[in-house]
Amino acid sequence: MSYGVGQGVGGSEEAQQTRCACLLLLDTSAAMSGQRIDQLNAGLMHFKQALYANAQSAQRVDVGIVSFGPVRTVTEFVSADRFYP
Repeated sequence: MSYGVGQGVGGSEEAQQTRCACLLLLDTSAAMSGQRIDQLNAGLMHFKQALYANAQSAQRVDVGIVSFGPVRTVTEFVSADRFYP
């Protein structure tokens, strides 16, 4: 996905002109079991709610997730409306 002027996914022409890529790096190792992973998941839901609370962010932010422990790409960059933690 390119983040040049006039390019992007969805939304108005203005929103397509300025995109913001947000890459979340999430620790999913065994050390994150129990309460820690629950807190991580709650944080992801809060992040999604915060994106939707701001109309400009919802149109301009693209989110990708990479986890480590082991390392893997969970999601490629997607627009905020297609982001499901």
